[in-house]
Amino acid sequence: MSPFEYTTILVSIMLGLGIAQIVAGIADAVYHSVSIKHHWPHTAWVAIVLFLLVQDWIVTYQLKEMKSWDLPTILFVLAYPGLLYLLAHLLFPPEARQEPKDMQLHLQKIRWMVLTLFSATVVLSIIFNVWLLGLPWLSQWVLLFLLAVLGFFIAIRVHHEVAHRLLVLGILLGLLVSAIVEIDQWVIG
Repeated sequence: MSPFEYTTILVSIMLGLGIAQIVAGIADAVYHSVSIKHHWPHTAWVAIVLFLLVQDWIVTYQLKEMKSWDLPTILFVLAYPGLLYLLAHLLFPPEARQEPKDMQLHLQKIRWMVLTLFSATVVLSIIFNVWLLGLPWLSQWVLLFLLAVLGFFIAIRVHHEVAHRLLVLGILLGLLVSAIVEIDQWVIG
């Protein structure tokens, strides 16, 4: 077993837990669809986190040539799926199984935690791309722009619902465009 295979077992476990959290949340939402008031920005956040969980699994494969892994590198690589798991867990309230739930109110309640954790994933993505993948800082301009927008939302505590809807729509569209433009980079093998 190579150091990469040994190390990425933990990454795979964390990503699997995050995906399981999302799938279980979706299953609960479908099962309890009569008592849950759905909200499309919440659904968009679920799709974003699910996409990022799968994307991280694919992108981590790019580290297969690393010959040795020290503890700081392992912890750094584990931090991103850890944050995604936290996001996946936050998106689905545990009390949704017992009582009717308004997903818009739930998202408003956790909005700042979601934005903060998502901002942290953007920071980790930039560092990962520059440090471990060797990409130039200037190639990270889209992520740096996203980080600035998220920082603005967090710093001035934007409460306007339309602004948050535009933000999540922009993130979702950005991920879609990124997936199309960079499809040849997301390859295993």
